[in-house]
Amino acid sequence: MNIKTLKSENEFSQAINTITEAFMADPVWSWMYPTESARLEAYPIFARAFTQQSYDNGSFYTDDSLNAVSAWVKPNVELNEHAIIDAISNTVQSKETSEALFSIFEQFDAYHPGECWYLPVIGVLPNLQNQGLGTKLMLHTLSKIDSEKQIAYLESTNARNISFYEGFGFKVLGEVSAGNSPTIYPMLRQAKS
Repeated sequence: MNIKTLKSENEFSQAINTITEAFMADPVWSWMYPTESARLEAYPIFARAFTQQSYDNGSFYTDDSLNAVSAWVKPNVELNEHAIIDAISNTVQSKETSEALFSIFEQFDAYHPGECWYLPVIGVLPNLQNQGLGTKLMLHTLSKIDSEKQIAYLESTNARNISFYEGFGFKVLGEVSAGNSPTIYPMLRQAKS
């Protein structure tokens, strides 16, 4: 499997579709958007807001067929908080859920290590999961991170993925939730010396 950086708006749109399919059964996204039709309509808007900086800064990676994608935020690059707030405000129907999400994002601040490589999203099409595509994407970027002697950080929205991330050296820092949300697990990978 070759890994490349997204090069065009068309590829970015295809990558958003891959993320949407990959996260259809995710506990947090299912809580945010309780019906399949809501997820299909709203999640691309939210995913685009959350990954635009990765695309703009050349750290959104995929295989040749766009079946597997990972959007990383490089050190000293910040997510567009306004775009994320707008996406939540415009797509999450429940006021309680919106308020809980904003509380969750505030809680993340206590765990986020500051300057680091941050992984907001990695996803593989459901029919291709458990075939090593996600592993290859992780190894691709982690080799860059290790060469820079940087730390890496993510928030796992699905408890079943924790062991996957632990296999790359990530450690759970705590648990985050608000209202009736599922638990999210901030995870950190120390710099390799």
